[in-house]
Amino acid sequence: MDDISIVVIGFIGIDGTKILLEKKKENLLSRFSLNFLQEKIYNLDKIEKVTKNFDFINFKKNKFLFKDVNDERTIYEIKKGGFLSSLWMAAESVKSGLEYELFKVPILQITIEVAEFFNINPYRLYSNNAYIVFTNDKKELFEKFYNEYGEYLDLFPIMEIGKLKKIKSRRRIDSDAMAFLTKDYKDEIDKVIEKYTKVK
Repeated sequence: MDDISIVVIGFIGIDGTKILLEKKKENLLSRFSLNFLQEKIYNLDKIEKVTKNFDFINFKKNKFLFKDVNDERTIYEIKKGGFLSSLWMAAESVKSGLEYELFKVPILQITIEVAEFFNINPYRLYSNNAYIVFTNDKKELFEKFYNEYGEYLDLFPIMEIGKLKKIKSRRRIDSDAMAFLTKDYKDEIDKVIEKYTKVK
């Protein structure tokens, strides 16, 4: 189990960021200029055009073949609850502990700034077209991904962030204080737009 890498594909929190930029623009204008917000929405649209063409089903079943964990196909789309919720569910599905570095997770500066403005956790923010992958052949996975999506890496990155472990705990290892991953399916966007994800 210790040789299985945890890889994140795509920027997390993109969908939640775009929703907040569009639906809470009036609030954000107290800190950011209109031109700045419009530019960021335009940039997120560019990312969305690339990532929505990512063939999740084909990727999962055919293109990127690697040994499954506990006979489970191990790619998970990050959705409601954001990265941290999805990482918990992914680890739970293969009954594994893990160690990860949060600061290696691909995230845009605008996502961090918007989350900071609303005092929410960007790593628990609604996501779309971002994925967690467990693989025992990181080299092959990266090579095949680069071959197909290499020209879009600035819009659609890939990053190893940790390892599955033969331990019970699921812990963050790039924090000064001991930090453990916990089961929490709540999405931070619901704190800003009430019950937003409940209608998804």
